[in-house]
Amino acid sequence: MKTIDEITAGIDKIVSAYKRLHEACDKAEDAGCLDTEGGLFSAIWDSFNTLIKLIDTDGWLEWHLWENECGKNAMEAGYDGRLKPIKNSRDLAELIHKAQTR
Repeated sequence: MKTIDEITAGIDKIVSAYKRLHEACDKAEDAGCLDTEGGLFSAIWDSFNTLIKLIDTDGWLEWHLWENECGKNAMEAGYDGRLKPIKNSRDLAELIHKAQTR
């Protein structure tokens, strides 16, 4: 089983890749090189989403990236009525680790 630090490092890598991809798509869109309704845009994000779903079948990463905006929204999550704000990768890693050890 991975440690919280190992899980945090993995989440940090995914969040970093997500932010770089998002920034690159935004710049390409601003330059008129990428249509957000087009096939390339869909292929980019469908591929990224598919990889995320393969890595995390429980959906925590997907939730953290899009709904929780990588911690910006500080949405609460947890188990058994024990919720806490998820503000960063470490918070999410602790939650994932707890889920794996239940």
